[in-house]
Formats: sequence, C-alpha cells, structure tokens
Amino acid sequence: MERAVAVFKAHFAGYLDQATDRVMVAAIPAYASIPREALRAVIGRAFGTVEQDLERGTTSAYADYLGQIGRQRAQSGMAVGEMLSGLDLGFQVVSDDFKAIFGEDLAPRLWWEERRREIGHAGALAVTSAFYTAREAIIGAQHREIMELAAPIIPLHQGVLLMPIVGSITAERAAHIIESLLDGIARQRSHVVIIDVTGMHAADETAIDHLLRAARAARLLGAKVVLVGVSAAVAITLARAGADLAGITVLGDLTSGVEHALRLRGLAITRL
Repeated sequence: MERAVAVFKAHFAGYLDQATDRVMVAAIPAYASIPREALRAVIGRAFGTVEQDLERGTTSAYADYLGQIGRQRAQSGMAVGEMLSGLDLGFQVVSDDFKAIFGEDLAPRLWWEERRREIGHAGALAVTSAFYTAREAIIGAQHREIMELAAPIIPLHQGVLLMPIVGSITAERAAHIIESLLDGIARQRSHVVIIDVTGMHAADETAIDHLLRAARAARLLGAKVVLVGVSAAVAITLARAGADLAGITVLGDLTSGVEHALRLRGLAITRL
C-alpha cells in the first residue's frame, strides 16, 4: 500500500531513534554492551531491508540480512531469542506510529500488520536456520579439536612417534585415532610408534579391540609398535579376550618404551 510505504519512508529516521531507545531501555543482554550510535546503525540496516521488502512486496531482503547476522552472532554466542526480541521492539514502533497517524483508517494499519507478520516470520526462520547451522559447524570443529587433543601425534625423535591415549575409546574416536596414526606415520616416515595407554579409562573388550586395530594399522605401514602403560585392568581384559599381540612389544611404562624405541633406531639415552 503506497500510503503506508510513504509514511514508513518519511518517518524512517524517527523510527530508528525510537527503536534504539526502546531496545536500550529493555536492557536486552545481547544489545547491552553496544554503544547507542552503533546500536542505531544496526537497527538502521535492519529497517533498510524492511523498507526494501515493503516497496517490493517481498520478504527476502530482511530474511537475507538476518541470515547473515545469524551466522555472525553464532560466533559470539548471542542468543537468537534476544536478537529477535530487539528487532520486534523496532516493529512495534512502526505499529504505534501507524496507529497514531491513521487512527480509524484501518486499511493501512492492517496492511502493515500483515507485512510485519510475513517479514518478521521470514526473518526469524532465516536467522534461526543460519544460527544453528553455524553453531553446528562450531561444535563440530570443537569436537574435532578435542578428539585431536585426546590422541595427539607427538614426534619424539626422527622415525619415532608417540601417541598417548587419554579417556575412553569409542568407535568414532577409534576411527580418528587410526586415521591420525597412519597419517602421522606416513608424514613423519616413522619406523616406531609408541602407544601410551596410561590414561585410557575403559578397559572392556571393545576398547581393547579398537586399540589393537590401531596397532595393526600401524604395522601395515611398516612401523614397529610399542604398547606402554598397560594397567592391571587392561592386562586382564587382554588376557580374557585372547588378544593377539604378535608383533607388538608390551612394556610397563613410557620411559621403557622410549628407550626400546631408540634402541630399535640404533640410539640410546645416556647420562651427561
């Protein structure tokens, strides 16, 4: 409706001032630390896309803008609900203004309320989808980092790698351990791999099977495998499962494992 769009454009600057004031008074945590002028600029960009959608009869400008904002805000941890509540305060400013201007002339007021609903709904869907997609990517990256930290590949010496395993070994983590181990052996051209299970929690047969799969995978690339830090619980599970340790050297602690690995390379640790 042309009359409503004309009023929206004519009162645009006033809407920004009022919306900014209302958001600041509401003390919404997501906006609390933003200086007034910066907040006004943020609201202005959002209102600019609303103006485009009102003129075109679309919802895409506002939705596209909020999608971008959702991806950005996911990085900072802003809650979606807080962001949307601030924007809704801005929409209410327009509703209040239209009521004051048009009074009993309901046509432009109803037109605006319908457009408000359509544009707001499209924006909410866009920002929510973008936010959670971005958050899933962040969580996935953090999960991968945790996996890597829980089973790092540490070069001890030329041709010698150490993989300390901490915590439980799930099927997913076992796949990551094997992939990281093989990649480390190939990149470092390693001849000996020390697998330290001192910090491994679970000692059931499934965990032991995952562990031995990693050892066998290393041997397929020609690396000798030294298993150290075997606890009483792990030893009992190995015996109960009848684990095949052929080709795997089992030693009590990491120091013994390092000394053995160096001997295999024709080296030794000497006191100075």
